[in-house]
Amino acid sequence: MIRPWLSSSRYDDFVYAHLGMFNTSHGVAASLPWHRWYIQQYEDALRNECGYDGTLAYWDWTLDAGNATKSPLWSNESGFGGNGSSVEHCLEDGPLALMRPKYPEPHCLRRNFQFDIQAAHFTTPVIEDLISSAKTYHEFRRGLESGPHKWIHLGIGGEMPTPGSTNDPIFFLHHAQIDRLWWKWQHRKPNGRLRDYDAMEEDLKNNSKSESSDSGASGVSLNDPLKLYGIGEDIKVEDVMSTETPLLCYKYPTA
Repeated sequence: MIRPWLSSSRYDDFVYAHLGMFNTSHGVAASLPWHRWYIQQYEDALRNECGYDGTLAYWDWTLDAGNATKSPLWSNESGFGGNGSSVEHCLEDGPLALMRPKYPEPHCLRRNFQFDIQAAHFTTPVIEDLISSAKTYHEFRRGLESGPHKWIHLGIGGEMPTPGSTNDPIFFLHHAQIDRLWWKWQHRKPNGRLRDYDAMEEDLKNNSKSESSDSGASGVSLNDPLKLYGIGEDIKVEDVMSTETPLLCYKYPTA
């Protein structure tokens, strides 16, 4: 537990950690393994500290690409509430309307839907093409992170396109979906892809932001550390390349 502000919540701890590690976990090879380990900490906190007995849900936004603003996810009764107000974009209805994030400074929870601009970028054909065409981890990670991953953040707006994106609990459903897509890509060829972790020369400038040890020719290594800024154990990339180990112990539906 980190809790640098006495008035902050346990949930705010996850936002604080994401802000602290933002530059070393985005736009770099470590992005997918870091977020895999990060959202696992959130699920563990829900189970161990909040009495939750389910698993971390993922939002398969390909099902909503045709009209994302009408997704059941935005229901005020059974979902996470909808769009923010027209001026300051604060949520005024739904279960999160009274949520007041503490970081980077106290404010209302904000959303500003822009799905009409982004929807073409997260359809089923787009995802299937990426999974089928990407031959290396670098290709897949870069295509996913700068493609559907980014467009969902921009489509929701408000908190989500900012380093404080974890202020919106939708973040965790979105990143569980990102993790699921990486898992699907890995399991197309599990014999090789469960250890496929590389970067290309154009990414090395970004990768210099993150700590690396024993880096190979690609500038990254399975021995590179994944640091969580105090919300969980610091481990290595290699430790989360497979989800079906005692450390993580989960898998996604194959359909």
